[in-house]
Amino acid sequence: MSSSISYSMQVKESLSKKTALEIGLDNSRSSIDKCCALSFYYGVMLLCKSLDKKSMTVSFDNEKLLEICTYVMIHHFLALPTVKEIKKGDKIKFEVSFKRDLVGMDLSDKLFDENLDFSFTLLCDKCAGYFLRGAFLASGNIADPQRDYRIEFVLGDINLARAFLKFLKGYTEARLLKRGSSYVVYVKGSERVESFCTLVGAERVSLDIIEKSIEKDKMNALNRACNCENANTKKTVSASVDVRFAIKKLRESGKFNSLPDELKKTAELREKYPDESLSSLVLLYEGGISRSGLNHRMKKLVELSKE
Repeated sequence: MSSSISYSMQVKESLSKKTALEIGLDNSRSSIDKCCALSFYYGVMLLCKSLDKKSMTVSFDNEKLLEICTYVMIHHFLALPTVKEIKKGDKIKFEVSFKRDLVGMDLSDKLFDENLDFSFTLLCDKCAGYFLRGAFLASGNIADPQRDYRIEFVLGDINLARAFLKFLKGYTEARLLKRGSSYVVYVKGSERVESFCTLVGAERVSLDIIEKSIEKDKMNALNRACNCENANTKKTVSASVDVRFAIKKLRESGKFNSLPDELKKTAELREKYPDESLSSLVLLYEGGISRSGLNHRMKKLVELSKE
């Protein structure tokens, strides 16, 4: 995929192409049931940012999504929409308008139901995935898994946001927040985002999330190991400094020569290998000694230097 467009846009393009194939737009043969195609269409229409209820006009900046929705109107609602291309600088948008009587009052009633109950979109166990796919293509955004695990739906109406939040909670944990004049329904966390992507058919994204999650776990484990090693190194250095300072005091005070032979041997070993860890010194100790035994003698040297 091209790096010149956002990760979210790449995902949307992939899902749009996949949906076009599944409904029969690009191959003339549908691989999904009519109810799923309608659920997808409802998801787009209900969650799109630019549906004008009075003129029954909706705007698209995704040409493939435009083709899918007009295809569903024609083949499943027997409606012939009017498509208008609008250019603003380098950007191109498409306005699609349709008459209520052509599409059917049933559709209008469902789209503009004041109760905002989305249950009518669920006619089989696969419909929810297609409804949420349409909703994502209409108003959703997904973060690049390299940076964050998050999906957002930006909506302009609080009642719609609350209704969608309630619907979405039937499939994953989601939350709602206000951002400026918009309302954002969002899903956060690698497992939840992965589950959502699998549900809507974005398997490639699910694999990306799993791969990135594994990489992050490995990096975190490596960082923890490095931090632990650094901490142990600092502890070893500090302990070595304390013991060497104690030995120096014992020598300067004349007490060193009166030390027991095992303490002298321990002190001379530490002086000879000032940077080695306690475990390494155990291996270097002639005659053999346990780690706890050697540590005890080191502490004894420090105690005697303070007397």
